[in-house]
Amino acid sequence: MLRQLAEKIPAHLPKAFVIGLACWGVAAILMGAAFACVKLGWHSAYMVVFAVIFICILGFMGSVAWFLVEQTSGRVTKWRG
Repeated sequence: MLRQLAEKIPAHLPKAFVIGLACWGVAAILMGAAFACVKLGWHSAYMVVFAVIFICILGFMGSVAWFLVEQTSGRVTKWRG
């Protein structure tokens, strides 16, 4: 399933852009799960989901830095190369 999704991504996009978008998407979906955990009163599950969201946000920030370095240096890593 992930392979089919990866094949739909255009090959000319920078790898940092694709990874950053994926991290952002996963974090956005997990925010809904965190909201549900809060409403249900599952504090420990909320803390686990929040930790994963934090890791996804760090990955997004790292991919933004990677993207900016690649754009300024001129060396861009394509998604499929």
